[in-house]
Amino acid sequence: MQRYNIIEPNTDNSSEIYLDMLASHGQLPGHRFDTRANSCIDHVITNLNPKTHSAIITVLDTTVTDHKMVSTCIYKNQIKTDKPPKTKISVNYDKALKELQSISTDHLLSINDSEEMTKELIALLTKIINNNSEIKSIPRSKRIIKPWMTQGILRCIKNRNNLQGKLRQDQTNEVLRITYKRYRNFCNNLIKSAKFKYEQELLNKNKNNNKALWNSIKTITHLNKQITNSTDLIKIKSNPTDSADHINHYFNNVGKSLAEETETNYIKKILFMQFFSRNTHYNLAYALKKHPTLALACRGVNPGRQLV
Repeated sequence: MQRYNIIEPNTDNSSEIYLDMLASHGQLPGHRFDTRANSCIDHVITNLNPKTHSAIITVLDTTVTDHKMVSTCIYKNQIKTDKPPKTKISVNYDKALKELQSISTDHLLSINDSEEMTKELIALLTKIINNNSEIKSIPRSKRIIKPWMTQGILRCIKNRNNLQGKLRQDQTNEVLRITYKRYRNFCNNLIKSAKFKYEQELLNKNKNNNKALWNSIKTITHLNKQITNSTDLIKIKSNPTDSADHINHYFNNVGKSLAEETETNYIKKILFMQFFSRNTHYNLAYALKKHPTLALACRGVNPGRQLV
């Protein structure tokens, strides 16, 4: 097999033809370092998706052969989630500065290697910062749980809730009631406007990508729900046979149950409309008095059930 040097083009353009052929199949060279005599002839060809996987390629000198050793490490990228962080790291810089001033750093001056001294200094500073750091939970009122939310909207929601709490304590205060209603309407309109703007920008951003566009539509319409496993149906009862019988009994009688419920609701509606008039409440009171079962039906009580 011919060896192609991809650092410098050959006189017969064979290297360019080789790279073009790889690129036509979606494959690219992983490195362009020289591996033997100032030429790159030991190749690593990859076709990884940068969104899901990454590769680290290392070219090392070796005394075993006249070629340099090529090492490749492929790992899966961490999927980024849109979930907001629930905690944050808080650093007490004043306390860390006092601790740093109390520690002697004379031993760093005795290190002749600059790289080793830098590592020691970084390790010392990292240790001090970790000693004076603590993890704090972010309250829900200060956490951005939606992508269209801003700090201004969070403050607006907080002020709205504070006004609502004051109104509950003093419900006879008309000035406070009007102030709360106006601010509530303003806050709700602000939230709707920010949400509509975000959704519109999301659709316009992915309008040329059908897959991303449909994912955006599912996100906006809340259709990206987790699908439950059908095997959970056989766990309704103690054994799979009884679970299957229970499911079959439900679906065999769903039509009958729906017809009986529809018929009962239709009879209630007919009885109600016969004795009710839009122009007067007298006919309604007379109907409820003459037909006690109608009064129970209007309340959602089964007329055939005896009340204690």
